[in-house]
Amino acid sequence: MTVTNPADPSTGYRANRAFTFEGTGEAGHTITVQNKYGTHLGERPVDDDHTWSWTRSTMGTSIWYLDFIQDAGLPTQTVAQVHRFAPAPEVVAPITVTNPTDPTLGYTAGQAFTFEGTGTAGKTVTVENKFGTPLGEEIVGEDDTWSWHRTTLGSSTWHLYFTQDKGTDTETVATVLGFAPRR
Repeated sequence: MTVTNPADPSTGYRANRAFTFEGTGEAGHTITVQNKYGTHLGERPVDDDHTWSWTRSTMGTSIWYLDFIQDAGLPTQTVAQVHRFAPAPEVVAPITVTNPTDPTLGYTAGQAFTFEGTGTAGKTVTVENKFGTPLGEEIVGEDDTWSWHRTTLGSSTWHLYFTQDKGTDTETVATVLGFAPRR
C-alpha cells in the first residue's frame, strides 16, 4: 500500500483549496483515511487497476498528519503516512496576455473579442484603459488562466492594462497596446 500523491509532502499544498491524495493498494480492499488523532476522515476502495484516490474538499491552512490504512483493524492492515503536509508558500505568477498573441495583427471592427491570459489562481485581474478607466474584473481560474470578454471593440485603437492584485505589493501588469481594427 502506497501514497503516490503527494510524491514529496515537503512540497506542500495550495492553502484553502481541494487536494486529491492518490496511491496504490490491493484491488477490492478499502483505504481508510484518518488524522493523527485517529479521527476518521473518509474511506475509498482500491480500484481494479490497484489505484485509489481521496479528495479533501479544502485543505485549509493546517499542517496535516494523515494515515492511509488498507484493511483497517484486520490482520492484513498496512499503513502509509503523509506527515507534516503544510501549505506551500504562495507563488505569485506574473500576469500574461495570451490572446491576442500579436496585437499588431488587430481585430475585426464592431465584433466581440475575448482577451485571455495566465496568472495566479484566485487572484483578481483588473482591466483598465490608458486613462485608468475600469473596464472590468475577472478572477484567475484554478487552471491559472483568465479571460475577459468585450461585447464590441468598436473601431477604436485600444491601449489596455491587465493588472493582477492591483494596489498590492504583488501587483503585476500585462498590456495590450495599439490594438486597432484590421484594415
